[in-house]
Amino acid sequence: MLRRAVLGLMVWLGLVTAALAERRVALVLAVDDYQFIRPLTNPANDARAMEDLLEKLDFEVVVETNRDLRRMRRALEDFQTDAAGADVALLFFAGHGVALDGVNYLLPTDADASSAQALAATALPLAEAQAVLNKVAPVSIVLLDACRDDPFSASAGTDGRTAAPLEDDPPMVASDGKPIPGLGRIGRADGVLFAFAAAPNETASDGDDGNSPFTAALVRHFSTAGVEVKTALTLVQQDVYDRSRGKQLPYIESGVPEPIFVTGPGALPERDQLLIAMADLTPEIRAEVETLSASRNLPLAPLYAALLSADLDSQSPDERSRLLLEAAASYEQFQSELQKFQSDDPRVADLRAKADEQLTLGAFDTARALLTEAAEIDSNARTTIRETYISRTVSEAATHLLNANAARTDLRYDLAISDLDKVVALYGEVQPDMLDRETQFTYMLALSDLGDLNLIAGNTQAALSAYTRRSQFAQARVEADPTDVDWVRELIWSLNSVGSVLMQQGYPREAEAAYSSALEFSQWQADQMPDDTDLMRDRQVAYNRVGEVRFTRNDFPGALEAHQKALTLSEALLAIDPTSYTYRRDYSFTQERLGDVMVAMGDKAGAREAFRISLEVTEALLLDYPGSDEIRRDLSVSYERIGDTLVADRDYEGGLESYGKALTIREELAALDPDNTPRQRDLSVTFERIGDINNLRGDPDSALLGHQAALAIRTRLTALDPTNMLWQRDLSVTYERLGDIFYTQNDLTAALEAHQSGQAIREGIVSLDPENLPRQRDLGVSLEKVGDVKLAMGDMAGAQEAQESALQLRQSMTAADPTVLQYKRDVTYSLMRLGDLYVANGDHASAEPYYAEAVALRVQLVGAAPEDAYTTRDLTIAQTYLASTYLALGRNSEALTAAQDSLASVDRLLQLAPDIPEHIQDRLISLNRLGDAQVALGDNRSAAETFRAMVTQGNLLLDINAYNVEWADNVALALERQGDALTANGDLQGALKSHQDCLALREWLVGQDTSDPGWYRNLAISNARIAALLRDMGDYDTALQFQDISLSYMRDLAAAFPDDPWFRIDLVRALDERAILLTDPTAENQEALAILEEMYAAGTLPAGYEEWIVGFRRNLGMPTDF
Repeated sequence: MLRRAVLGLMVWLGLVTAALAERRVALVLAVDDYQFIRPLTNPANDARAMEDLLEKLDFEVVVETNRDLRRMRRALEDFQTDAAGADVALLFFAGHGVALDGVNYLLPTDADASSAQALAATALPLAEAQAVLNKVAPVSIVLLDACRDDPFSASAGTDGRTAAPLEDDPPMVASDGKPIPGLGRIGRADGVLFAFAAAPNETASDGDDGNSPFTAALVRHFSTAGVEVKTALTLVQQDVYDRSRGKQLPYIESGVPEPIFVTGPGALPERDQLLIAMADLTPEIRAEVETLSASRNLPLAPLYAALLSADLDSQSPDERSRLLLEAAASYEQFQSELQKFQSDDPRVADLRAKADEQLTLGAFDTARALLTEAAEIDSNARTTIRETYISRTVSEAATHLLNANAARTDLRYDLAISDLDKVVALYGEVQPDMLDRETQFTYMLALSDLGDLNLIAGNTQAALSAYTRRSQFAQARVEADPTDVDWVRELIWSLNSVGSVLMQQGYPREAEAAYSSALEFSQWQADQMPDDTDLMRDRQVAYNRVGEVRFTRNDFPGALEAHQKALTLSEALLAIDPTSYTYRRDYSFTQERLGDVMVAMGDKAGAREAFRISLEVTEALLLDYPGSDEIRRDLSVSYERIGDTLVADRDYEGGLESYGKALTIREELAALDPDNTPRQRDLSVTFERIGDINNLRGDPDSALLGHQAALAIRTRLTALDPTNMLWQRDLSVTYERLGDIFYTQNDLTAALEAHQSGQAIREGIVSLDPENLPRQRDLGVSLEKVGDVKLAMGDMAGAQEAQESALQLRQSMTAADPTVLQYKRDVTYSLMRLGDLYVANGDHASAEPYYAEAVALRVQLVGAAPEDAYTTRDLTIAQTYLASTYLALGRNSEALTAAQDSLASVDRLLQLAPDIPEHIQDRLISLNRLGDAQVALGDNRSAAETFRAMVTQGNLLLDINAYNVEWADNVALALERQGDALTANGDLQGALKSHQDCLALREWLVGQDTSDPGWYRNLAISNARIAALLRDMGDYDTALQFQDISLSYMRDLAAAFPDDPWFRIDLVRALDERAILLTDPTAENQEALAILEEMYAAGTLPAGYEEWIVGFRRNLGMPTDF
């Protein structure tokens, strides 16, 4: 059934404006026995057919055949008299017709074609006949089957339907010096409905089967129940167009103001619905269908039915072309199988033949109903007649296979799947040895098609079942005869299909087993026929599949080996045929996979080169095959990979541009086929990458939009097939990304919800395959992130539980596969997180062993991958944290060693990647920690040198970007630490210069963001440092000015954040420092004491500060007991 509205269709509804005509009259004229021009064969037959048709429609019919001009005019006069007063008058003419000087003529038997003037004088102007009709009835219908084969064609022979001229010098009336065959265009005339057998100035066929195509179509459709006459003529028009495969298109012109009905009510058949819908299509779309029909020698109707059924007229030309080709291939397969599957039962054979006829007419539902009836005959017979069980089962399966191809011609995959299910069930009932070889391979084809269609529909479980049955059947045949090459290849293909689905479902180990088996059989077969290019390609595909699954399992060396073997085979095939579409695509694909592995192994240069080659080959392919959606998809992948390399090089703008190119292609492809799940997944991957890169660019809002777009797609996909573990993992990744963004935006509730959603999905995936280490790794990441959010929310116990769970999981993974360095690296992340938790609780002693173990493991990792910058950076960070912990514990010598180790590591890091700003900043942090350790050990001279180096390191950052506030803050800290160290060394002038430079930077920072309280506090501290130095230098007055500025900032902060005890402690300290500068500090001491005692009474005084109360009371001469 057509799944689009058939617009403009007038059905019989008893409308007040559309009453049945009371009296109908018709004059039927036919001429075939021409005296002076080429005679015709069928007009008299057409007249009789129309007479029968019109009489059945209650017309009073007058028939005149082979009349000369005089008798033709007499017939019109008699008709005018006899038919006067009718409601509807109809004229049908079958014969030759021409246009001369803009006038249309109907040619009688004595038409003289010796000259244009003679022809005009001996032909009947159509206007005369039209005038008669106008006098007879208010409504006229003119049906002209008059533009028969060109009577003036000089190139025509004497046989067939094309007439030859009788004169050597025919009249010259057209611009090219020839008479115009056919009738010319007629303008709209009130009350008249014209229908011409062919378009203006085109000739129509006389026909081979007793009637012309136009008359035959009139007989089929003019009496169609339930439609008015103009719609019936539209059916005639499209029927002629379809059956002539676009060679003849009747022309209709209506001046009738209201619908005319000549039949009673009725339902419109499927074929007629198609014809009406075809009339609305544009010439451009018609041209596409006609071109395909001509190139493959196919009827038009099945292609139009597929086009309309799947709404392909709204698709792009490329996508429409692809799907029409698919429909054409399915129709051809139907025809092929119809010939192959002969039935001994005449009833079944007859129903199949009728179904073939209906399919050719585009009536898919009718065809399928006939095939279903045929299948039921076989089904009933095979259950009642034991002797014919096998033949009937095979016959029934064949009928369902035909039905599946009919559905696929209509692009109805759901119906095709239903019939293919029946096919494989029927074949499965029969012992394999009872099926002949051809039928066995037909069974394999049905299983393959069933798996493919279920994958398109998103049902991976059903696809796996079909592919598995196919591989089991093929394996049994191979075991029976290992030398049967066809069955070995069938087994190879089926194992590859099984492996692909297992990968989608999240079972990489099982997938690798399937791929490896395919590879073994492929290699064995190649040993027998080493020069067979098909076998070479089978091995290449198998190696790539093995490489992909090893990559998924983090076996990067194994993946590299497999893809390199695939590349060798691909290069050999390309050398054999450099122009091969398949070989070029394979080569590009293999380079792309090699690039992926190289990225994972840290070989950026190698990956970049592989991706470049892949892109170059794909772009060249697209130039050769501009309409290929496959190549466009390949190109989107290449853009994506290039984008990845640009992101790795921190070229975020370039990466975003490359991802944008991929997105444009994938949005177009997805829009062309919205139900295509692989294209939807591709689109979600691009949205994810765009989200990631916008996050790196510091644009979280745009990043959020990208990930939300990916979330919408992935939620739909997982609902479509919950068993598809690849889609489930995709969804979990999206939740992880969303959680990260919400975390940076301090929306901790949303972040926790997102990460827990991802965790739940990953727990489900792991439960299906508990030994799948890559999926366990995903779960470990989720646990870690949940712990991070809970820590930020103040849920220390929840955070510790999550991080400990992550650590235990990761340790078990490392024990299960010690060769995967990433698992060991993940263990160090958990160790660091747990150390951070204990530090946040002030428990440095408990944190220390976690940091120490993380350092030890990272030393091992650097030893295993000394050229990997990421691993080296991880080590220097862990060493810095360990140094800080030692300092907090008073283990200063160990802190010095850890800080020195950190500095040595970061220096190696800068050798590996010297231009990355974060690495420069890492060295600044290492120097800071080293200086702290030196100060703690009393080595202020060394500390001053270290902090001076820290300032130099900070200036390197500002040379990169002088307006980066984070780096400016780091430089200010370095200047402050340098000033403190110089003060301890007695270099007061040097110290003053450092603190003044620090103050200037901090004043600039406050101007950049006046809302940051931390920067105000730092500004207050810098003023206090300068005040202390000036005091030590004896300049009390200037010192007091700076101290007052510091005190003012501290008062403001304490007032702005009354619930933060540390700002009030800062205020007390500022008051005390001001008191030191005064002769009478009573007021300052009293204010400071009041603040401390108020905090003590309220229970907000931090532990250890009670001694400050004692000190201030002593300064004021008050009792120290309180």
